[in-house]
Amino acid sequence: PNAFRLFATTTLYSLAVLGIILFLYESIIICSIFFVLSVITIGFFIHQISDGVLLNIERSFRLRDWVKIGEFEEGEVRDVTWRTTHVKTRDGCIIIIPNHVALQSTVKNFCSPDDVFWLTTTVKASDIHAPERVKKILLDAVLSANKVLKEPPPMVVVTDMSDGTIEYAMSYCSDDYADKIFVKEDVLVRTWYHLNWAGITLPNAPELKTVTEEVQIQNIIEKIEIFQCLVDEEKKCLTKQLHSHNFNPGEIVCRQGSPGDSLFFIMEGVVSVCVTKNDGRNREVARLGVGNFFGEIAVLTGEMRTATVTTLTDSHLFEISKADFMPLIKAHPELAEMMSKVLGKRHMILKQIEIPSYPLLP
Repeated sequence: PNAFRLFATTTLYSLAVLGIILFLYESIIICSIFFVLSVITIGFFIHQISDGVLLNIERSFRLRDWVKIGEFEEGEVRDVTWRTTHVKTRDGCIIIIPNHVALQSTVKNFCSPDDVFWLTTTVKASDIHAPERVKKILLDAVLSANKVLKEPPPMVVVTDMSDGTIEYAMSYCSDDYADKIFVKEDVLVRTWYHLNWAGITLPNAPELKTVTEEVQIQNIIEKIEIFQCLVDEEKKCLTKQLHSHNFNPGEIVCRQGSPGDSLFFIMEGVVSVCVTKNDGRNREVARLGVGNFFGEIAVLTGEMRTATVTTLTDSHLFEISKADFMPLIKAHPELAEMMSKVLGKRHMILKQIEIPSYPLLP
């Protein structure tokens, strides 16, 4: 640390000057006076830097750690000098905290002993829905957020029941405290989508009427963005072409390197998209929740499956075959354009991580 280097340099120079005076003047009195002044100076210096030295010895925080010191605003440690600690807050300001204040304050380090930290988000839902059902949907929403860690696993608990509502607390981990606000926003947005897709009403929302499965499928098709360009007759026809599948957690929907001629849409649940690299290691490239689809590369290009898709929770998927889907592509150029954009983005991801290429079947 700078404080130690400065102290060592000062001590060595003082000894050097003392030796020179003794050699040139051979005066014990002058040397004694200089020695006393040096001791007083070094003592004052030690007193000034002792707090900085103690901070470095205790290692309560390191550079780039996110901390909250006493009543000061949380921020990232940018510098620790021999007198002060500099913390950069989320609004870009630097808080300069005297080291003796930092030593006497409670320090909350969000990056120690590792970068993993917990966040909790609460949401209320109408009590007309079974708590176990709501907890499952909320867990899906949390797991679908890309910056939420799978380990330690997130959890959802009921925290309150009053006035016709049930309050749920979603606790989850991330490893990038600088993005804490955006992680929570992502979880909240995905929570809204998952609850909306599952037909779970929020407080003060009108109660949903019971509808047939065919109507439910039609409502789901209306929510899928790429199907917005279809006319009503095509959407009705599509409801008969979609095949429903239910998967338990940990089941493989499709495997990398296998042939594929169908497209999957996620109606409920969360899936993990993993790719095996050239070195044999698996890497998760995405987590997809409700409203997303996968399998488009195999359907549109005829290639083998480029990733292994595994369910993380109980999942409800709809599958459409290539034979049923391609006429829609040909009839609607805008649908083909939207699919091509998604295809391009996912091809870029696969290219960056160097996946092995699979030959087309004869």
